[in-house]
Amino acid sequence: MDFKKLIFFMALAVILAAGISGFSVSDIINDGDNTSEAEDTDLDQDKANTVAWEGSEADLEVSIHEDRVAGYNLEIESNSFVFDPENVNLHHEPGHGHAHVYADGEVIARIYSEYSHLYLPEGTTEVKVVLASNDHRLYESNGEILSSKETIIN
Repeated sequence: MDFKKLIFFMALAVILAAGISGFSVSDIINDGDNTSEAEDTDLDQDKANTVAWEGSEADLEVSIHEDRVAGYNLEIESNSFVFDPENVNLHHEPGHGHAHVYADGEVIARIYSEYSHLYLPEGTTEVKVVLASNDHRLYESNGEILSSKETIIN
């Protein structure tokens, strides 16, 4: 067997093995992140994909402070939510997940812990932090998306 055929069959075996194990080719190419840019850029679209909050009352507080050097420091506080970066893109576990950060309705970051750094455009920007489950559905409670927002003038 020549070298080109060997490479072809090895690549085919990897693709088939990935399909059997539940991954798609796009998962392999995108390092497991199966959200496309179009799926993950518009808060209004994301609001259609929610999951009800379960358990104790949901709480979320966001603080954004100007960094001494550049940009802004974001702090997310919640006593009822568990950041769970090890399980992102996997199954839903109530009260676990990550946060989506939106600037003027467009997603700018995913946050996997209580602290992050942001660069924001010049002018007035509405920053909204939304709690999301491991499978990226937005948490809602009493018909409202679990979120907190601040307006930043840069």
